[in-house]
Amino acid sequence: MLWEQNTEKVVMLTNLIEDGKVKCEKYWPDDDTKAYGDIKVKLISTQTYAEYTIRKLELCKKNQTTHQVTQFHFTSWPDKSVPTASWSLVDFEQRVFTVPTSEPIVVHCSAGVGRTGTFIALHNVMQQAEATGKVDFFNTVNNLRKDRMFMVQTA
Repeated sequence: MLWEQNTEKVVMLTNLIEDGKVKCEKYWPDDDTKAYGDIKVKLISTQTYAEYTIRKLELCKKNQTTHQVTQFHFTSWPDKSVPTASWSLVDFEQRVFTVPTSEPIVVHCSAGVGRTGTFIALHNVMQQAEATGKVDFFNTVNNLRKDRMFMVQTA
């Protein structure tokens, strides 16, 4: 999918293992290169911060040019809970979108609705605030739920 869509950014909102359960398969190597089918993934660099990690990855498909992807991995948001510090998610969102891209961005957690939906909603309301000075949480979440059921889980 990353190769086909020419994705430049991946936002990962889950840890690989949470509460002893596998939440996500690891799709990048710790060092060097690892093959996933006909695509090889090479870790170029890792920057670790208190609440998140940024990885630069290089994808290579046989006889084709390479493609670079930046993975933004938010590590301080337990499943069915809230981030350790609420400001850190806003800081993370701003970091992800510091460099604009015209390509689709992949956002994922473990199930694809709770943390993923919240992050997408946060990004949408941040754009609303910047453009109009107003935010509409209700309609933002409601519109997301039209595209994907259960987006932004609530108690």
